[in-house]
Amino acid sequence: MGGGINYRDGWGKKIDVVSSYNVSNTNTLTDQRSRRENVIPNSDGTGTSTSQADSAFVTNRQNGSENGNTNHRANLRLDYRIDSLTTIRLIPSLSWLQSDYQNQSQSQTFDGQGGPVNTSNTNYRSTGSGFTGNNSLLLFRKFRKRGRTVSLNWNTSLNNQDNEGINQSVNTFAQPNIPISGTTTPGSSQTATGGLFAQTINQRNEQETRSMTNSINVSYTEPLSMRQTLEFHYMLSNNRNTSNRAVADFNEATGQYDRPNAQLSNQFVNTYMTNRGGLTWQTRRLKYTYALGFDAQQAGLRSNNLSRDTSLNRTFTNLLPNALFTYNFAKNRTLRLNYRTRVNAPSVNQLQPVPDNTNPLNIRLGNADLQPEFSHNLSLNYNRFEPTTFRNLFASINVSRTDNKIVNSTTFTRSGAQMTRPVNTDGYYTLNGFLVLGRPIRFDEQRVNVNLTTNLTYNRGTSFVNNQPNLAQNWLIGQGLSLNTNIDEKLDLNLAGNINLQSARYSLQPQQNTTFLNQSATLDLFYQLPLRFTFTTNLTFNHYGGSTGSYNQSFTLWNVALARQLFKQKQGELRLQVFDLLNQNQSIVRNVTDTYVEEVQSRVLNRYFTISFVYNLRRFGAGVTPPQDPFNRTNGRQGRGQGGFRRNQ
Repeated sequence: MGGGINYRDGWGKKIDVVSSYNVSNTNTLTDQRSRRENVIPNSDGTGTSTSQADSAFVTNRQNGSENGNTNHRANLRLDYRIDSLTTIRLIPSLSWLQSDYQNQSQSQTFDGQGGPVNTSNTNYRSTGSGFTGNNSLLLFRKFRKRGRTVSLNWNTSLNNQDNEGINQSVNTFAQPNIPISGTTTPGSSQTATGGLFAQTINQRNEQETRSMTNSINVSYTEPLSMRQTLEFHYMLSNNRNTSNRAVADFNEATGQYDRPNAQLSNQFVNTYMTNRGGLTWQTRRLKYTYALGFDAQQAGLRSNNLSRDTSLNRTFTNLLPNALFTYNFAKNRTLRLNYRTRVNAPSVNQLQPVPDNTNPLNIRLGNADLQPEFSHNLSLNYNRFEPTTFRNLFASINVSRTDNKIVNSTTFTRSGAQMTRPVNTDGYYTLNGFLVLGRPIRFDEQRVNVNLTTNLTYNRGTSFVNNQPNLAQNWLIGQGLSLNTNIDEKLDLNLAGNINLQSARYSLQPQQNTTFLNQSATLDLFYQLPLRFTFTTNLTFNHYGGSTGSYNQSFTLWNVALARQLFKQKQGELRLQVFDLLNQNQSIVRNVTDTYVEEVQSRVLNRYFTISFVYNLRRFGAGVTPPQDPFNRTNGRQGRGQGGFRRNQ
């Protein structure tokens, strides 16, 4: 449920104002079941590999949650033209959020032989409130000399979050596979009966986070000639994060959460200040343009652990080159090559060295010794479009390498529990490729638009499992085909098909190597009926293959809508829609990571009906250009080729 109001006006000849306010209330119910398989190298429990064979953990989980959110959002954009050469733009935005969250989950973990390892029953509930604010102030000034400009941009970002949660869980472990010394959850009570080791947690946590970022960017461009321009730029940025986490255990004597847990509580302050300056030299020719840039950046990281009375001060200096080349061949053919570098600082949660036991079987711990990531990115794009024949070609290749990549180091215990901690590592590469070919084909007098889409993704990186490096390589290859045509003025038809092959390979855990195959086929139809009626339908078939058990599934999603246009100018529309007519809708997600392969199936809303009425205000004052219709309506046709539906697959 939600609502909003938009305002647009010109205040005189120099000021333009656009603003909006929106409020929404959502309540989301989630019912999931999943199967996760971990294959880990055997160890003595401290991360040291042994000569024993690798072990496997299979976890079946059922999870149910309810999440309610009330959100208020306000936005404003104000453009003020001081004169013909000077402009000021102000863009503030504010957001308030109230949330209530409840989660209940049950899981059972088995070893490779099917023997029980552990069980877990967790109940977590929390309430929270948050405030975010952003503001951008831009001053732009042109000079009389063509190409000479100066700009000043000041950006401010605020993010305040307060949450209070109750964490209750009972975990049992089969003897003798009890948790290893040093990995027991702080604040838990432990008992051993009937050959089982039981762990009970009943805690309240209060989390208060504050974040404020200020950045100032100054840019000055000076034309060296008719073809060459030199730009000088400088940025000063300061990011301050504070995190106060207070955890208390339940006291059975008083019936209150009045026993502070110092091991899980912490006060943490993190400041990241950046100074960056450089220049860019740009040359424009008749057929090509190129730009070469070079920046120097010095960043200071200061972390204060107020609870432990420790501090960390580090300074990082980086040289950041960048380059851009654009070549225009014949008309409507362009080649673009772009190289850039980037530094990414660790977040406050990654730095905070305090255990997070929200999931008692997966304890998360920060690392105050993390260094910023340094990335190189190279992209190549080619675009060709022939307006006379409507043929088009778009090709894109993107390659990146990241040094000091922040990855997970995961340690498993013999009882199936794990602890995850972020660390830095090198050798992380990604490759993305995309190719689109399109052309019309004629069958007698009927023209059909044909589009072929090919995509490729490759990731290569190293993480750590039980302190041993694990090289992971993931491939995703996809091929799509779509056909769309207007059979006549009343009938539109679209056909599409996609097939995706995903493969994951691991150096440390070859037993976890896996291959998935997903396929889909879609039919969209729009028909203009007499008496201002319209009919739309969308039929999608999905198949998930290559997995085990009940997750190797197929289903068909069929949506249908009948609409009637109303009033003289067709301003109104009354619509009856039926979603999931066959009552087969499903949601299946596959997650492939460095430590597990997981399949998650969620219960989604099946067959349901809606009746809606829409009225379009189309009257505008003289000289005012009407805004584009966000629903893409043309002569009453809503989302032609999509059936007017939002797909849920």
